[in-house]
This record gives sequence, C-alpha cells and structure tokens, in this order.
Amino acid sequence: MVMPSKRNDLPRFQRWSKSYETSWLQPVFFEPSMRTVLEVIASYVTTQPESVLDIGCGTGRLLRSLHERWPEAELLGVDPTFGMIEKARELSSAIKFEVSFAEALPVPDASIEVAMSTFSFHHWSDQQAGLREIVRVLKPQGYFFLADAVQPGWLARLQPRSHMQRPEGVRELFQQAGLHVLHQQLTNTKWALVTAGRKELAAD
Repeated sequence: MVMPSKRNDLPRFQRWSKSYETSWLQPVFFEPSMRTVLEVIASYVTTQPESVLDIGCGTGRLLRSLHERWPEAELLGVDPTFGMIEKARELSSAIKFEVSFAEALPVPDASIEVAMSTFSFHHWSDQQAGLREIVRVLKPQGYFFLADAVQPGWLARLQPRSHMQRPEGVRELFQQAGLHVLHQQLTNTKWALVTAGRKELAAD
C-alpha cells in the first residue's frame, strides 16, 4: 500500500517493511480505507478480471483480499521497496510481486484490466508520468482505482507544492492522462479519497 518516491523515502519504508503488517495504522486507517476501496471496485468490476495490478502494493494486503474474491485472476503487485516485496512474497505464493516504480511499470501495453494504488500516490516522484504509465498498461476501457490521503484546504495553502492532492486536483490529473473519472468519495475515516477512473478509448 505504500510506494516511496525516488527522493528520500526508500530507507524509511525499507525499515518499516519489517513491522508494516502489524502497524497500528492497519486497523485504524489502512484496513477501513481498504474496505471502501474494495466496495468501490466491486461496484464497477462485476465479473472476475483476467489481470489485476497493484501499484505501491507494500506487503500485498489488498491483493491477498482480491485473491480470495478472484482466485483465477492473474495478480501482480509492484513496489520500489525491496523489503516490502520480500515480505509480500513470503505471505503469498499465489501472487506475483516485483520491485518497480510507478513511472516505469514492468508490464506490456494494454495488458491489464484493473489497476489500483492505495496510499502511495503522494509519494510518487512524478504523478503525471505514473498515471500515463497506468494508461499505457490498461486495456481499452480498463479501470484504475486510486485511494490516497486527501489534502485539506488549509494545508494546500500552507504547502502549495505538496504531492498530496485535493479531489479536483486528482480529477484534473486523471483527465490529463486519459482517464475518465467515474466516481469519487471519501472513506469513512474522512482522511482518504477514493477515485475510480476508466481508460478512454481516445487514449489508446
């Protein structure tokens, strides 16, 4: 669920990989938000997809839940932190995991039906480049589900260059990349925003 940027996050997340599964943030923040993400995905993806990609997968918690729901789907998780990927591989042999940044996905063009990213977007070095990569790997009319911490208005004024986006900023980035925004909602924690998008045919 976490994806460090190329700047200075990698050592911190490498250390966190050892205790990420048991972090107090899991029941308080990540798990409630993940339930919302799964509900939004289920409202749009009503049949089992062939291929699913999780960008910034961390230790693979979301993919493990999806494997229970879609046991025949080909699931791939990518994260730039080796420790997170190592732990993810230990926890599930049924899912493929690779070390990778969002801006350079190890996936062929138009090969993924459903992509997602949870709580890594504000860590990406180049959000536009990452979204363009997602559009590249999505099949026509493929879905992308993004969940990330939402930036309050007062923080936007204090940190105008923050990578944390407001809802309108996410919509604009989606549209610029070639993703049609289908849905946005806050999770029940009110600190995270879920955005559902679909690859537009014009972007093929």
